[in-house]
Amino acid sequence: MAKILIVDDTAFMRRLLEQILQAAGYEVACAVDGQECLDMVGAEKPDLVIMDWNMPRMDGLEATRALRADPVTRSLPVLVASASSQDVDIAEMKAAGANGHVSKPFQAEQLLTAVRQYLSVKT
Repeated sequence: MAKILIVDDTAFMRRLLEQILQAAGYEVACAVDGQECLDMVGAEKPDLVIMDWNMPRMDGLEATRALRADPVTRSLPVLVASASSQDVDIAEMKAAGANGHVSKPFQAEQLLTAVRQYLSVKT
């Protein structure tokens, strides 16, 4: 069973993602910001990170760059779930090392399709 780390500062969004992913059979862990993501990733050993972009303390941009800078997490897939769908923002996400993007709000099946796609990249 694949493990997914959800990183989002909004409790509602963490619960929603957790419910969708657990119902699909995934193991889930949650972090409230980029710094907690970096603190947890070594212990949790996720197969995929779903990262919000705009968060306090450490945002998704900084956290993704930090994951890419570490040889241990360099190839860990990062799927950004963000309300921003502007081309310039998506380009910035990709430049930071994000593998893909899902715009909020999203449909559960849209999210699960992206999750399966990026999990298959890792295996």
